[in-house]
Amino acid sequence: MAGKHLPIKDLSPKFPVLGLLYFQPMHGYDLHRKLASDLHEIWRISQSQVYALVKRLEAEGLVQTNLETQEKRPDRCILSLTENGKTAFFDWLNTSTQSSSRAIRMEFLTRIYFASHMGKPVVEQIIKEQAVATQNDLQQMHERYDSMTHEEVFSRLGLELRMRQIISILDWLESCELTQSLPIHK
Repeated sequence: MAGKHLPIKDLSPKFPVLGLLYFQPMHGYDLHRKLASDLHEIWRISQSQVYALVKRLEAEGLVQTNLETQEKRPDRCILSLTENGKTAFFDWLNTSTQSSSRAIRMEFLTRIYFASHMGKPVVEQIIKEQAVATQNDLQQMHERYDSMTHEEVFSRLGLELRMRQIISILDWLESCELTQSLPIHK
C-alpha cells in the first residue's frame, strides 16, 4: 500500500514472530531458533526476549497457546496465530516500509523474506509498491529541501544526506526488481 508506512519506532520483532507462526505453529524455543537461523542478520533477539514478546502477543490476542501431550516428557506449549494475529500479519505485510536505511534493512527485508514463502508475484508486488512509496517519500523530501532557505545550512545538509540515502535505496530496489535473484521458498 504505497504512501502508508509504520512509524520507525514500531520496528519490532513482533511481525517476524507473527510471520513465522503464520507459516508453522511451533514451540517458543523452535521459534527463537528459526529467528536466529533465518533472520539473524536482521533481528538479534534473545530467547528470553522471544518468550516475553510471545506473552505480550498472547495478551493482545494475536497468539494462542495449545498444549501438546508428549509421552515420557512434559507437555509442550505450541504457539499459533489467532485470526486477529493473521490479520495483523497480513496488514503489516501489505504496508510499505518507511524510507529510512534502518527500516528498509530490518522491516522491508523481513517482509520480502515472508513474501518469498508466498511466491514470486507477491515478492514482485511488494518490491514494486515499496519503490513507489520510496519515490513518493523522496519527492516530498525534494519539496521540503526546495522550500528551505540558504540560511538553514545544517537542515539542508541533513536532508540532502537523507535524500542521497533514499536514492541508494531506490537503486537497490531496482536491482532487486531487475535481477529477481531473491530465493522463492515454496
